[in-house]
Amino acid sequence: MSAFAGADGDRRRAAAAARLYGSMVEQHSVVVRKLGVDRGGELSLHRVLSSARMTPEATVACLARPTAAAVRGRRIVAVQDTTEVNFAGRQSRGLGRAGRQGRTPGFFIHATVAVDAETDAVLGLVDAAIWTRDGAAATGRRQRVLAGKESQRWLAAAETAASRLHAAAALIVVGDRESDIYALFSRRPATTELLVRAAQNRRLADGTQLFAAAATWPVLGEQRVKLAPSRPGARGREAVVGLRAGTVLLRRPRHARREGDPDCLPVSLPVSLVEAIETAPPETGAPLHYSRIGSA
Repeated sequence: MSAFAGADGDRRRAAAAARLYGSMVEQHSVVVRKLGVDRGGELSLHRVLSSARMTPEATVACLARPTAAAVRGRRIVAVQDTTEVNFAGRQSRGLGRAGRQGRTPGFFIHATVAVDAETDAVLGLVDAAIWTRDGAAATGRRQRVLAGKESQRWLAAAETAASRLHAAAALIVVGDRESDIYALFSRRPATTELLVRAAQNRRLADGTQLFAAAATWPVLGEQRVKLAPSRPGARGREAVVGLRAGTVLLRRPRHARREGDPDCLPVSLPVSLVEAIETAPPETGAPLHYSRIGSA
């Protein structure tokens, strides 16, 4: 890590940044007092972190370089998700707004990590976007282009993964329900496959809706899965789920053009739908029903 991004040719800064990174990996901690070992080491790390040349963007780009080398020739799953980092009391000074309602001091991190699809080994960081909110409630969601929304992070992360992990034999970008955005499928990089947990009961090209599409499909197989407790104090259980899969045509939403989808894109989009539904649900409680859509 002697060529740590942001060191700008300064050998002392580069060496201190490398020590910081190595200490974080070794100690599994981000507490500067602990990472510095002694007072002198702590002050050295504070000077590095306070440098205007050690930007978050440069640091992330540096950490992504060994990841890009590690994925060569492998089948890669790029997993992206958002985390809130919240603070209270004196720790909140100088921070922006985070939290679900935009009132809690802190920040958001939307990170993407690369995982080997064959071995489940985590190969490293691909990208990380960091931001806060100004506290004002967002308005006119349907009238704003995707680039002006926080949800653009899902598409941006897929584009960055495609760019940085181009040496992978195959690349599959995975997201949770928040990433169920039509533009993510319509504008995904050509070298990237998608797998998204379905949240929207979207209209299909034939006038029907997504969640009803698999009702008449044959069950491809059954599998017994363990379900975690739904709440503290509850007990987990096992469920037998049947799997169905097929291809459907999504109708382009009315607001797609307002969000920035080009006119040249087709009015319908083929996607794969995979549904897992509990075949023998319990007498009480909701049965397991899990749907994912992916690029066709």
